[in-house]
Amino acid sequence: MAQHDRNGRIVYVIGAGFSKPAGFPLQAEILERVRSFTYLDLADDVPAQASSDNLQTQKFLGERFGSDQEPTLEDVFTLLDQLIAGKVALPGYSVQQLHEVRDVLDRAILLPFHQASASVRDTGAEFYRSVAAFMLRSALSGAPVDGTVSIVSLNWDSLMEDSLVWCVRELAGRDLAGVEYCCPLSSLTGKAWSYGPPSSTSGSGTIKVAKLHGSTNWLSCPMCKRLFTGLGSDQDVWRLYVRPRKCPHCMKLWLDPSVVRGEAPELEPFFVTPTFAKVFDNPHIQLIWHTAFVELSEADEVVFIGYSLPDADYHVRTLLRRAIRRDARITVVLTQGDETRRNTPKNLRRFLPAERYRVFFGSDRPIFELSGVEGYFNRVMGSASLRQRLAGMRRTLRGRRSRQ
Repeated sequence: MAQHDRNGRIVYVIGAGFSKPAGFPLQAEILERVRSFTYLDLADDVPAQASSDNLQTQKFLGERFGSDQEPTLEDVFTLLDQLIAGKVALPGYSVQQLHEVRDVLDRAILLPFHQASASVRDTGAEFYRSVAAFMLRSALSGAPVDGTVSIVSLNWDSLMEDSLVWCVRELAGRDLAGVEYCCPLSSLTGKAWSYGPPSSTSGSGTIKVAKLHGSTNWLSCPMCKRLFTGLGSDQDVWRLYVRPRKCPHCMKLWLDPSVVRGEAPELEPFFVTPTFAKVFDNPHIQLIWHTAFVELSEADEVVFIGYSLPDADYHVRTLLRRAIRRDARITVVLTQGDETRRNTPKNLRRFLPAERYRVFFGSDRPIFELSGVEGYFNRVMGSASLRQRLAGMRRTLRGRRSRQ
């Protein structure tokens, strides 16, 4: 397969299958990971409350769904959301207790993601850094204003952004390249957050990352509603996102007794949970979805990686139907097991991702790459090592700086 056309705009739509090789769970595996998670999996300085949240989640799942079966996340969150919205109690749980279970479940299901993220940081994840370098090189070689690459992520994990930031640091290139989340964020250290120049900067190689369902590295203040991230921080993920942390902005108000009394609010995880009662009324999320629409509508090629296009994702399917142009190329990266075979019964074909893409886009439109995430990128990136790829980008950056 040839390299991507650098004169065309490419949008990568990444799903859980993109991060699976790095040890992050697929959605169907999350609750199994929660049930197997123990206090020993936590960092030494993380409060025992994190383990308590996990145990409370396991208790609720065992009581409501049994210990011999694994419910889907949609079933669990839909049950809680419907009961809470209707102010209906559950045997053994008042409405207030259901609110508490809902909050605890949010924190508990993120623990396996933080564990995988800490492991990736320790082991290096050279493959994903190579992918990030490949995308940055494409952006730096593109149009003088917007670049040519953006990412629409359906994942909660920050593997892609962490890999991009690592490359930008290695290049010492924050003046010309970086990562742009598509909504206002503040730093967890209290400073204004940015990683690299804004994408509107002339000659920017900044890559937009639109995270439709929020992120494990975002925290929200329940009072001022600001979003915070630790992207680019040297602190470990446990300290950044699991240990209790007060809102840096609201702390200033609470420190002044003439303004307010009491304790400053603690930051909370910010991500959209999988529920059939899903609501996208948060202004940050709305802005992200609008940005994703704009990026997809301007794309010459859309590359789906590790996303099975499930029927239950009707919000995402509607976005894709509205945004993607008829003349845009569609590339779908899956595995051999996702494709139909000659002997696959017709009534089972609709359960296979490849068939869902054919039904959605038309039988002749998608181009399938069935070698998986690593096979696909190893082919389109070529044989250059990460070190060689970074060296080439350093030369590109030096040339751009000399022309400024």
